[in-house]
Amino acid sequence: MPIGEGYWISSEDWEWVEIYEHFSAIQKDPETYGFSADELSVLIDEADSTSQAREAVLKLAMQRGWIRARFSRSTKVMEFWRQSGDVLGAIGAFLKGTGAWENERVQLHEVATGHAWVENAGALMRGEVVAANPEEEDEE
Repeated sequence: MPIGEGYWISSEDWEWVEIYEHFSAIQKDPETYGFSADELSVLIDEADSTSQAREAVLKLAMQRGWIRARFSRSTKVMEFWRQSGDVLGAIGAFLKGTGAWENERVQLHEVATGHAWVENAGALMRGEVVAANPEEEDEE
């Protein structure tokens, strides 16, 4: 059972959809997230379990440019396939639009690489550059 507020954020148009649970939101409205009903059925049927189907569908949605967001208590978590200007811009616009505070911490997770780090919401809202891989930043 999800804890807190959930959202899907589009990195294409920077719009967001408030949802209860990420997988069930896609099941209820697959076209919004770039799936045909048939494609979604095949992905679910081919999986060995509901959790495997959920993981496969969420990853594919993120590969297609959707950002998975969850707010619980004082934590804001954003998951996306790969960091890009569009992804970071969409996250910044979303934080601004949902009234995030400048000094709030936001956990970012690049699913493709497994890199996770924390950024200040203000830096994201202002469009400042963030590094997905802190080790690369240290090499400069």
